[in-house]
Amino acid sequence: MKSRTLLALLVILGACKADHSLGTIEPDAGSDASLSTSPSPDLSIATPGQTVDVQPLGPLGPSQSWTGYAENFQFPSGSDAIKFSFAYDPSGQVVGQVILGIGTPPPPATDPNVGYPPGYNGFKVLFADTEGFPFSVVGGSFASHRLRFAIEGTEFWASWCALQTPPADGSDGCLPNSVSSTVGDYSCSITTANGKTTAVDCTKWYLCEGEVASSSASVCLCTPTGCIPRPGRDTASFDMFISDDTASGSMSGYLYLNGISDTHNVHFTKDP
Repeated sequence: MKSRTLLALLVILGACKADHSLGTIEPDAGSDASLSTSPSPDLSIATPGQTVDVQPLGPLGPSQSWTGYAENFQFPSGSDAIKFSFAYDPSGQVVGQVILGIGTPPPPATDPNVGYPPGYNGFKVLFADTEGFPFSVVGGSFASHRLRFAIEGTEFWASWCALQTPPADGSDGCLPNSVSSTVGDYSCSITTANGKTTAVDCTKWYLCEGEVASSSASVCLCTPTGCIPRPGRDTASFDMFISDDTASGSMSGYLYLNGISDTHNVHFTKDP
């Protein structure tokens, strides 16, 4: 699979907007202001067709919902809003979800041969709107008032990766290994080592082999048994100190579709 450098024009940061609203987002069922470790229902906030596997180590305490913003930062919509919910078990393991910006995420993918999300032909998928998508917390911990967790950008393609057929040549991406590609916005193809040239949807090419697939790492990780979002490829981390009903800290890392490419201070207030 060809290696290509991720385009530098993915991120346009602007001044922090005064409006920190998240639109209509209801607090999690079972939200509680206490930090007890009594059992509570599964925290999952699933969209249609999406399942969040929280896999707790022990009984979870009640779910908490927080709303806040990032300093001197804007997501593509112009919003600086962030919402997260979490619960934790007696060992401090955290599970939950994070919503960046405002908006409604697209419905789950239905066509493995056309790139996702729909409506972003070819290169334009780099600017796809993922605001409002519920990213799952990974590697979360809560101890001594310090809350830490990360989210992985490739989770956005979970429904699309699940539709892919693993390439027969052993490629770990969502297209066979190629020796050359012909690329446009509306007409793309790959040529494999056996000399066969195959037409490919351009948006799929960008996700599986092109600029989105930086360093030959497609958004999907495929094995003979199926394809999943590639873990660890694009990650944003949160590190915060919680004091009563407020939390402050930092957001850092790289999530190209949401424009995160640096470190920004974040501030939250616990939802009623």
